[in-house]
Amino acid sequence: MLHGWENLTPEEKERIAQGVADGKVDGGPYHIELSPTDNCNYDCFFCNQGFIDRKKKLPLERLKKLIDELSGMGLKTIRLSGGGEPLIYPRIGEFLDHLQRRNISLDNVTTNGFMLTARMIERLMALSTKEINVSLNESDPERYGEMMKVRPKDFHRVVKNLKELIATRQKLGRNDPKLITQFFVWKGNFQDVGRMVDLAHDIGADTIFLRDIYGLKPEQRLNQEEREQLLRLVAPLAADEPEERFGIDFGFEQVFLLGRQGRQRGEKKPPCQAGRDRYCYIGWYSAAIRGDGTVYPCCILQQDPGYPPLGNVLEQSFQEIWHGEAYVLLRKELRSIALQRGEVRDPGGLVQTRPFCAAEDECPLLYALCDDDFYRDMNQRLERYRRGLRQILARKMRKTV
Repeated sequence: MLHGWENLTPEEKERIAQGVADGKVDGGPYHIELSPTDNCNYDCFFCNQGFIDRKKKLPLERLKKLIDELSGMGLKTIRLSGGGEPLIYPRIGEFLDHLQRRNISLDNVTTNGFMLTARMIERLMALSTKEINVSLNESDPERYGEMMKVRPKDFHRVVKNLKELIATRQKLGRNDPKLITQFFVWKGNFQDVGRMVDLAHDIGADTIFLRDIYGLKPEQRLNQEEREQLLRLVAPLAADEPEERFGIDFGFEQVFLLGRQGRQRGEKKPPCQAGRDRYCYIGWYSAAIRGDGTVYPCCILQQDPGYPPLGNVLEQSFQEIWHGEAYVLLRKELRSIALQRGEVRDPGGLVQTRPFCAAEDECPLLYALCDDDFYRDMNQRLERYRRGLRQILARKMRKTV
């Protein structure tokens, strides 16, 4: 499920479905992915955000006014993530307090865990944070330091922080926020997946996620023999864990566990997709905001250095951006993809979308589109327009005969 989606009412989902069908927007955004700062205290060798200016951060007063405006537009949830480390934002505590005053829930915090102190845990729990996703990546302090270009002892600090989170939950008798420990697996560490899983168990993580890294250099990728070895190492681990607790995504390395692989190329019916009539509605639901103020439709398109932003909250109100020309064009392109059932006749003509926005197995967000009732409703509405288009085409064909 997309972040924050479960917080929507049936009426709000209906407005989104109708908006996709008629190409307009009525309400929202309901969810925001926000990077209050583009700065990071780590320098991971695999980071896909190396092209952004690390000095950029949103002023606190602008952030507060932005949240006030978005709250009035219907915002319900927020995810702290983006190009930098959100918890090193200089006035993060004051910002979290403002979210609490506005009754905005934190659906997810994606962090390296270094700043997940006892005080920060207390603030996050006060916001009823749903989940904390920590990129732990290694089970060994020395390799942790090499991979993230930090001091090896930082590994021990992060592990201590995560155990403190679990202990605090237990002390308060709570099950939230859920702790997701994420490990990026590559040529330098794939033989240690067993130790990674053991570490996650020792910490008490609710979910363990093993995944490969997009954009590695050829010499950093697994060869065929190493892929087969990784498969042999992971198979017994997966057999011992329930699917809801143990996630696997080695799609880029093409290492597939039958029945457990979320992004296997050519799979007819990926998880959450009972048939292909599942098209992106992000332009009616959410937005991503970077530390320099630029606005994007989602975290995926935000990673494209050539993507034209939809606006900048340091120069415009969000209302102006949400109803501006760039967003109108984005929705027009997404609607066209949905009406034509994923067909893109002129990929070179796309401005605010990319060809993978229509592909069946290329955009990771497609695997979070899990609301069957919503898609049934949306496609019923779209089908009325499709019938109209077919009738227009038939009339044109009769005239040419």
